[in-house]
Amino acid sequence: MLADALLNLGLENLTDGRVVFINLTRELLLAGAADLLPRHAAVLEIREDVPVDREVIETCRQLRARNYALALDDFEPGSPVETLMPYVQYVKVDVLATTAAQRAALARRLTPLGIKLVAEKVETEAKVAEVKQAGYGLLQGYFFCRPSTLSAGSIPASKLSYIRILAALNKPAISVSEVEDVIKRDASLGYRVLRSINSAAFGVRQEIHSVRQALVMLGMGRIKQWASV
Repeated sequence: MLADALLNLGLENLTDGRVVFINLTRELLLAGAADLLPRHAAVLEIREDVPVDREVIETCRQLRARNYALALDDFEPGSPVETLMPYVQYVKVDVLATTAAQRAALARRLTPLGIKLVAEKVETEAKVAEVKQAGYGLLQGYFFCRPSTLSAGSIPASKLSYIRILAALNKPAISVSEVEDVIKRDASLGYRVLRSINSAAFGVRQEIHSVRQALVMLGMGRIKQWASV
């Protein structure tokens, strides 16, 4: 989903310039997938089932230090994710799984800390009024709209090509020409490299058509991250 949203559909086409909340699994979080997302346009959502261990805490601390915005999904007071509270800017609360009293108590506790509250699964006008009065500034749910599915054509990717490029990038000394050669063997790789550099996140003034130029601008680290994802 992450690759399709950014490299096939294009994040700017999905969001119309608005901020997007994107779920990250523990594996993607620790693998540095956040670096592939424009920090001004994305909020990294930590799911409630992500184990909160030393590595996750340190990753969240580093992301916050680099001005990435973090959110806790389906937050429950007293759960292990409380440990991440110093690093988050948003807390999402499921209105179907909590009482009005619990939601109000959370607002009184978290709002003074500068945390923005998001009410999830809002389905009625009465619920809109209730959560707004409680202090929830952001709302989402079927009351506002139903999800719509977007699709775009994509070139089938060869797993072998990704294995080759990961192997190449893990060599102690690798030239741009060598990486370019691997990428040009697979149309999907070439397309995604060019799609990445020409996305709104980079803000290039003129469209890039050269794989080599894209590699120089993206850097080997980012190419390796995409191949890993």
